[in-house]
Amino acid sequence: MTSKLKQVAVAALVAMSGAAFALPSVTTAFVPGVPNDLSDDFVELHIDKDGDGLISVGDVLVTSLAMTSYSPSGTPANLVNELSAFSAIRITSATTVPNAVCKVGFIETVVGDGCGVFEFGATAEGLAFWYAAFGGVSALLPTTGDSVAVFFEDTNHDFNQAIFASGLDGTARMMVDLVAANGDTWSATGPLKASDFGLNVLGAGIGGFSIDATISAQAFAGWNLGAQITGTGNLKPSAIVPGVPAGDVTFTIFPNRVPEPAGLGLAALALLGMGVASRRRKA
Repeated sequence: MTSKLKQVAVAALVAMSGAAFALPSVTTAFVPGVPNDLSDDFVELHIDKDGDGLISVGDVLVTSLAMTSYSPSGTPANLVNELSAFSAIRITSATTVPNAVCKVGFIETVVGDGCGVFEFGATAEGLAFWYAAFGGVSALLPTTGDSVAVFFEDTNHDFNQAIFASGLDGTARMMVDLVAANGDTWSATGPLKASDFGLNVLGAGIGGFSIDATISAQAFAGWNLGAQITGTGNLKPSAIVPGVPAGDVTFTIFPNRVPEPAGLGLAALALLGMGVASRRRKA
């Protein structure tokens, strides 16, 4: 039975019995040696630090998300462990632009008090501070002053856009930083007021963003996801939590398999054995 058939069989058994079967590692959804696209759904909260009602410089955006699909493997997200993430970013610049700049897709116009182009960086308080502030309890990978996001692998598919902390659990597998020296950027277009999301059509794109960041730490056994992670996505009003920004993003990573320590040990023994045999033939 092929790997995919086995996964489908396990899923069918879970559906029929309601029992909690262990799912494979999320790495079984990766394809080595080529770009991999990881798509997700997210919900975002605005921390209005100056209380002016605007998404403005110095404010913080915190995001909770979970992956919904993997390409090019095509592995359904529910057939592997949940991969979720938490991010916290500080607005470093905000420039007012016409509302039409934020238009995405079928929506005729963006409703509200204005649109902005934003640039982001790490928060002054640090990622760990915001993670704890929103109920994070799992140990994080090492953070730096540039850390903006952490990804988790969870054996329980419990992400819910209506429950922000649901994406903050599991085992920390990857830390993402915005490092100026690496040319990293995170920018977006969107309404100048978080409350304006509630004025627009549910599910309609009213902004977008792009990210090019550094993978500063990773702990996927047997894999290296490369040094960079990129992403693009849309912003839209949440259909689950009215008035709250939500959206979807596709992250791109470049995974490759690497020998695990045990495998390296076996390889070394094999090479040693070949050397001994060679010397015996020469003797």
